Amino acid sequence: MIFVFAFAYSREFSRNVQRLILNARRFAQGLEYEKIYLYKPLELQHLATAMNKMFDQLQDRISTVRRQKHQLEAILEGMVEAVLVLDKKGKVITWNSAAGRLFPTERSPLGLSLLEITRNTELDALAQTLLQGGVKETRVNILLRDFQTTLQVQGAGLYWETGELWGTVLVMSDVTQLVKLEAMRRDFVANVSHELKTPITNILGFVETLENGALDHPEKARQFLNIISRHAERLNLIVDDLLILSKIENRPAQEWEKENTVLQDLLTAAASVCQKKLQKKDIRLKYDVPEEPLLVAVHPLLLEQAVVNLLDNAIKFSGDKTTITLSLEQSNEGVLLAVTDQGPGIPEHEKDRIFERFYRTEKGREKEGTGLGLSIVRHIMLLHRGRVAVDSPVPGRNKGTRFTLTFPKSLVSYSFEQED
Repeated sequence: MIFVFAFAYSREFSRNVQRLILNARRFAQGLEYEKIYLYKPLELQHLATAMNKMFDQLQDRISTVRRQKHQLEAILEGMVEAVLVLDKKGKVITWNSAAGRLFPTERSPLGLSLLEITRNTELDALAQTLLQGGVKETRVNILLRDFQTTLQVQGAGLYWETGELWGTVLVMSDVTQLVKLEAMRRDFVANVSHELKTPITNILGFVETLENGALDHPEKARQFLNIISRHAERLNLIVDDLLILSKIENRPAQEWEKENTVLQDLLTAAASVCQKKLQKKDIRLKYDVPEEPLLVAVHPLLLEQAVVNLLDNAIKFSGDKTTITLSLEQSNEGVLLAVTDQGPGIPEHEKDRIFERFYRTEKGREKEGTGLGLSIVRHIMLLHRGRVAVDSPVPGRNKGTRFTLTFPKSLVSYSFEQED
């Protein structure tokens, strides 16, 4: 009887131990853990209770780690900057969507080297320096292989609590636009300095000449004063154009009140401003416009300034006794306003730059002007949600230039095609 009881007890004990072992294995495999409650023998009861408590604690910790992992992934995915984490061997172990857009690859980047993904030796050298513990943190600007994208890269070594290096993280920002803006700022400052310095130098030179005795010769004095006046006028024009540009750029578009303006009348007003210059070169002004009023919601003074600038430009590069055409037409895009001359035209390699501030074509350097006129035209059209385009030579001819201002349909208040 004792042996039967002992056998039964031993079998039950063994079965309960196997249940605990099986449950532990399930948990180790990532499967759901099933709590086991034992009441005898007392030793197994304590063991089962302890294991249940331990597994609950482990489950809480695992849930916390998973939650933190998901939070980290969400943060990485929400970042505009590209993030790459490399292990000690230089293999990618983490990256975000921004990195994927920056360095598109057909297969998963995980496990690949930085050089395999980016094909950039400079970036790879930076990572290797960090992985070798050469520097703990660095920041550089790198130009990618397309020679159009500039990255600002911040890198730092990753260390265990013991101080042992286990990897590195690279955070990359596309600063191409910032670099371009900085270059534009430097060019602008250099151009302004040059454009202002030239007339100032001439004025000071002739003033000094007058002070040294030229005032005693009325004819020379009058000649020098005319030169001084001309250079002072040039300075005034530069300052005026800079103020116009600044006002257009810094004042929000919604603050510029637009009015329904008859474009035919606006062309006539702009032409009257340039009348003396037209007469001086005996240039004929031709209008190619519809008879019916064409109303467009614009800021009349600004748009008149744009047309005056285009007319002034056309007069400057037109020969004597030529014709300049002012035209209006309506298309599927909206309303087109064009100024066409019969001048020598603009070289192909200079077309992309003529709307830059202070830029002058090779022929333009021989003419008077501030180099800001076309830039003002472009900004005025941006203010009207329109655009300006240039054709040179004029289609169908071997010379001439045509500037076209395009106004979107949303600004058209009345079309000659709508008349009853």
